[in-house]
Amino acid sequence: MSFRKTTFLNIFQIGRFTYTGEILNFLSSIVMARLLLPEEYGIVAMILVITNFAGILTGIGISSEVIRSPYKYTFHKAMMNLSFYIGLALFVLVMLLSYPIALFYGNNALIIPTMIIAFKFIFRSLTAIYYALILKKQQFNRLGSVELSSNVMANAMMILMAYFGFSYWSLIIPFILADFYKLLRYKNYTPLKFKLYSFKYTVIAFRHSKSLIGSILGVRMVSYWARNADNLLIGKSFGEASLGLYNRGYRFLDLTEKTIENLFGSVLYPNLQRLKDENGDIKSEYLFFVGIISMIGFPVAAVLILMPDLLVRILWGPNWMETAKFLPYFGMIILARANKSNIETLFKLFYRELLLFKFGIFNSSTMVISIVIGSLYSPLMIAKLIAFSQTLIVLPVAVVYVFGRELRFNYRDLVSFYLVRMLALGALYFALWNNYFWLTLICIVVYFASSIIAQLKDLNKLKEFLTTRFLKKKSVKK
Repeated sequence: MSFRKTTFLNIFQIGRFTYTGEILNFLSSIVMARLLLPEEYGIVAMILVITNFAGILTGIGISSEVIRSPYKYTFHKAMMNLSFYIGLALFVLVMLLSYPIALFYGNNALIIPTMIIAFKFIFRSLTAIYYALILKKQQFNRLGSVELSSNVMANAMMILMAYFGFSYWSLIIPFILADFYKLLRYKNYTPLKFKLYSFKYTVIAFRHSKSLIGSILGVRMVSYWARNADNLLIGKSFGEASLGLYNRGYRFLDLTEKTIENLFGSVLYPNLQRLKDENGDIKSEYLFFVGIISMIGFPVAAVLILMPDLLVRILWGPNWMETAKFLPYFGMIILARANKSNIETLFKLFYRELLLFKFGIFNSSTMVISIVIGSLYSPLMIAKLIAFSQTLIVLPVAVVYVFGRELRFNYRDLVSFYLVRMLALGALYFALWNNYFWLTLICIVVYFASSIIAQLKDLNKLKEFLTTRFLKKKSVKK
C-alpha cells in the first residue's frame, strides 16, 4: 500500500473519533455559553494562562524520542521514569505558584482552583509515554476510542455541573477526571507497567534525549508565551469579561489546530519517519498534506471571515456578540497556520533541532511584539496584529528561508504552491482592515481557487483512492 493510502487510512481511523468528539465539544460549548457568563470563563482562562505553560512541559520531547528511537522495553522504562519526575516537578511548581497567580490578578479566589488543576500534571506525564507507545504501533483506533469516550464523559459532567450551579468549577473538575481516565485506559493497552526504577534509568534517558528535549523545550516555552501573552495582558489590563469574549473567539484556533493540524500531525510523524527509512520523497508528501490541511481548514476560516455576526448570534447568543469582531482575524490566522502546518515534523525528521529552535524563536518574537503593541490599544488590535505577523511575516519566512534555503525544497514547487495564495492573503488582510467586503470576498475566492489548482493533480489521485475504497467496501457487503 502506498504512503498516501496508508496515511489517509490512519487519519480516517483516528479522525472519526476525533471529529465526533469535537462535535460534542462544540455542541456542549453552545449549551455552556447559556449556562455560564463571560466572567466565569475569564476566571478559568486567567488560571490556564499560567498552568497551561507547565502543561506544555509534560512529556516534552519524550513522545517524539520514543517514536523515532529503535530502542525497546528498557529504554521505555527509562523514559517513563523521566516523564514521571517531570510531571511531579510540574505539580509542585504549580502548587507553589497558586498564590503568586492570585496576587498577579488581585483575586484570591484563584488559589484553590489553581491547586486543584495542578493534579493533572501527574496524570498527563504518565499518559505521555503510553500514548507514544500506542502511536508508534499505529494503533489509531485505540487512541481515538479513548479520546472520544473521555470527551463524552467530560462534556456530560461539565454540563451537569454548570446546570446545578457549580460555576467555573464545571470547567475544571471534569477535565482532571478525564485525564485520569485516559491514563488508566492507555496503560491497559501497553505491556509497560507503572513502576519507579532506579534513578540511573532517568539519567540515561535524559542523556539520550536531551538534544531533542532541549530544542523542543526552548521553542515551546517561548512560543507558548507568544501565543498566550494576549490572554495574560487582556486579563490583566481589560478584565475577566474582555478575556472571556476574546477567549471564546480564540477557541476556533484551538479547534482547528486540534481537529486538523494535530490530527494529521499525529499520523504524519510516524508515517513520514517510516517513509524516510524507506528513502521516500518526504518533501513532496509533506506539501501534499499541507495542501489537504489548508483546504479542510478553509471552510471554517471563510465562515469566520465572511459572517462572524451571524455565527455568534446562532451559536452563543446576545451575551457574546462582541466576540464577532475578533473572528475575521482569527480566520486569517487559521489560513496562515495551515500553510505551514506541522513544520516541526520536518525539523525532527531531518534532525534539525537548531533550525527548529531558531524558527520557533523568530515566530514567537513576532507574536510577542504584535501582542505587546496591540495591548496598548485594545483586545481587537491584538487580534489584528497577530494576524498581520502570522500572514505577512512568519509564513513568507517559513516558505523562503526554512523550506527553500534550509531544507532545500524545489523552488518551482514552492512558487506554484504558495505564491498566489500568499498574495491573496496579503490582499485579504488589507480588505479586512479597511472593511472592504467585496474585496474580502474576491480574495477568499482567489485563495480557494489557487488551492484547488495547486492540488488538482493530487486531488484526482485522492478521488481515485476514495472511490476505490468505497467500491471495495460496497462489493464486500454484497
